[in-house]
Amino acid sequence: MRAMASPWGDRGRECGLRSARCSASTRCRRVSRPAAHASARFEQALPDHFNAFVYVYRGALRCDPACLLPEKRMAIMANTSGSDGVRLQAEGEAECRALLIAGQPLNEPIVQYGRS
Repeated sequence: MRAMASPWGDRGRECGLRSARCSASTRCRRVSRPAAHASARFEQALPDHFNAFVYVYRGALRCDPACLLPEKRMAIMANTSGSDGVRLQAEGEAECRALLIAGQPLNEPIVQYGRS
């Protein structure tokens, strides 16, 4: 089994692990769960104001009944007011691995540098 902690919540603790770095300026969460087999479910509590996305790097994953993510695809999750987190389900016979990245919006402008 493999899990990674990120600097968020209880001083950078996640899945029983402690993050190597803790940032006070931005609250974020990165979760990499152990491989899941067919029909395995995963739920992660998140504040309703967080932005989040999930990236599938092995297998296939269902975000909701209408959204099936195949390998090497990403979905941006809705941060609907009153929501309590995300629910994901592995699909197919192959193992499924995915990254869930979530964080508090910075509300800063996005600036691209380089040639105009």
